Amino acid sequence: MMSYRTYDYYVRGMRLVWHEWGPPEGDVVLCFHGFLDHGRSYALMAECMSPSVRIVAPDVRGHGESDWVGSGGYYHFYDYYHDAQRLLVALGNPSEVVVVGHSMGGNIATGLSAMIPDRVKGLMLLEGLGLNETILSNTPERLRRWSQAQNHPELEGDVEARRQTRTLLTSIQAAAERLIRWNPRLSPERARRLAESATEPVDRGGRVWRYDPLHRTPAAKPFLLDEAKALWRGITAPTLSLSGGKGLCPERLDERHQAFPNVVVGRLPQAGHNLHHEQPEVLATILEDFKRTRQWSLPSGVLG
Repeated sequence: MMSYRTYDYYVRGMRLVWHEWGPPEGDVVLCFHGFLDHGRSYALMAECMSPSVRIVAPDVRGHGESDWVGSGGYYHFYDYYHDAQRLLVALGNPSEVVVVGHSMGGNIATGLSAMIPDRVKGLMLLEGLGLNETILSNTPERLRRWSQAQNHPELEGDVEARRQTRTLLTSIQAAAERLIRWNPRLSPERARRLAESATEPVDRGGRVWRYDPLHRTPAAKPFLLDEAKALWRGITAPTLSLSGGKGLCPERLDERHQAFPNVVVGRLPQAGHNLHHEQPEVLATILEDFKRTRQWSLPSGVLG
């Protein structure tokens, strides 16, 4: 295993964490994880890359080792954009970054890339083109579900009370077995590594997942395709959009790709939704090649 470093920074008193591999002075490849995942899941990819590349992977708020929102708070998606910009400040405001985003992290990555287009020199999306569009005529029912979900007893308390409600896992191995049930393409070794970093020990014995249960409530914010397209059109960086042959791509995928000014589209036939868990070697090869050429190209085995 390649050693990594963990640092923190603060946004309005909230402690947020990032992990990094490679030299502290290297060019930054900034990697955003998906929903209920964590930054250290990019370790598999980082360890396949040249030791000269600096991989930076934050735990977004309420995930991994980052703080949870406090009493009365909630997770609003736009906060992730601001957190990402504050992370760049903590990194010393690098003038150039390459950005990677998986699933929910793809939405963070595209928002950041549109907000600071002059600094993002490359964008890799791993099934990161958002959800199916929200049907706005269902808004009253969607907001009722969102409000009612927050009345669940396990979510009524403060941060410490919510921490105590997490489902107890007997061991890392039990967590790994659950990951394999969710994704049977994971090898036992990779599942165990992911399970170790995705969980933490607790005083009551066993381990629990490192995310706030509040994330499991339905989102208040609708996914609006016109809003997403406005962001995508503002991205000037060369963009690579990768999907898994067995993944979870949203509807109208071709239409979404057409909103990007400069995009290459690829598909990993044997991969599922979690491309960076399943085929980190392929992603590392693609990133290494981009850093040399500043153009996205697809290696053998990746379909265009």
